[in-house]
Amino acid sequence: MNMESSSNSQEWQQEFEQRFIEQIKRRTLQNIQTARDAFYEFQNNDDQIKASFWIEMSQTMTINVPHKKLHDYYHNTWSKRFYTDIQSYKYEILNLMDHKIKTDSVKQYVKLIIQNLENKYKHTSFHYNSVYQFVNYRMKNTGKKSSPNKEKPQLMLDDQGSESYQYLADVFE
Repeated sequence: MNMESSSNSQEWQQEFEQRFIEQIKRRTLQNIQTARDAFYEFQNNDDQIKASFWIEMSQTMTINVPHKKLHDYYHNTWSKRFYTDIQSYKYEILNLMDHKIKTDSVKQYVKLIIQNLENKYKHTSFHYNSVYQFVNYRMKNTGKKSSPNKEKPQLMLDDQGSESYQYLADVFE
């Protein structure tokens, strides 16, 4: 990537948030003030609000950015900050992968893992693509669903987000 395209990328990414908020305000007629409010409004609205959203947003940008690029940036980068970081939950995801869950697809498998985590940790919300990438990578690189080294203490988080280190034998037996 040359310096000019890198600069343009940074410029439109900086503009993205402002245009996103404006677009949500226009479509919902709500008094949206923050990116977080706009994100939740977008997530909680039906497909009618989302129809042609990215095309219209692309037309409002001062830098020419294809609507598909805006859509992908939203789903793969920008919106991640509103979800729970999976880093502290990777061990638990691996543990869930050890259980024989029968599904028709990796997508369904990931949805079940996310559902399990969100049921256990009530104040969390996991970014589907982040969990999918982690699970899919792990499955491809190990050739099977496997757990981490059971001799090392693992960082555990309870429902309130309190951290503790525990050995697997203490947690799962």
